[in-house]
Amino acid sequence: MLAETSLDAKLVRLGSLFWIAWHAKEAPRSADALDANAAKVYARVFHSLLDQGIALAPSAFEIAFLSLAHTRRDIDRLAEGLRAALHTAAAESD
Repeated sequence: MLAETSLDAKLVRLGSLFWIAWHAKEAPRSADALDANAAKVYARVFHSLLDQGIALAPSAFEIAFLSLAHTRRDIDRLAEGLRAALHTAAAESD
């Protein structure tokens, strides 16, 4: 999904925890490797998701997680919403 847009981002995942590292070609190994401009891109994605009724952490540097409380429908909705949000953010960045 991230590869479908022009945004530089890397999905970092461990079990049910995940995070999108914005402006990263590879998963950062420390906080020093985080791009300060990531918050600008994430803000567009965050607000687009929020407009769709999907809430993630408000900071570009916080992780998200899935739990057994999330249904397959919840996960599919997140995936569809994130795809739309990424395309919107990419279009606004061009």
